[in-house]
Amino acid sequence: MSISDGACYSSAMSTPDQMWTLLLQASEELAEELGLETDPRSFSPATLRAIDAWLAEHEAPLDEDEATRLGCFLGRILCETHNGGLVQIHQKDHPLDGEWAITGFARGLANDFHVPFLVSATRIGIERNLTTKEWYRQVLAEGR
Repeated sequence: MSISDGACYSSAMSTPDQMWTLLLQASEELAEELGLETDPRSFSPATLRAIDAWLAEHEAPLDEDEATRLGCFLGRILCETHNGGLVQIHQKDHPLDGEWAITGFARGLANDFHVPFLVSATRIGIERNLTTKEWYRQVLAEGR
């Protein structure tokens, strides 16, 4: 399931295995587009500068595929840097019910802290409310 192959993100239709595969493939696609290696070391906060530069090249909001790649890249940073895992939020009547998040952190963030990475990508790449560096500072401040 790859973004470049026409796969689209849908929280309602994705199984954990499908979402994990999408997270890996979409993050690697964006890494390649940014000229980064696709090994785990590339998915670190040090790459946020490259992502912000890529975003600055886009005058218009990101399209759905670009936002999905961005979200998966952000999720991958959290997995690799803080040893987090993937979970789908199931809380009836909660605004994030059905969304995918990274949680279960073993390093640097509270174990029960949840980061809805695709929602984050919408705020960063579509709404343009903040940069990835600002997002990461917020994650660190709220998640400790």
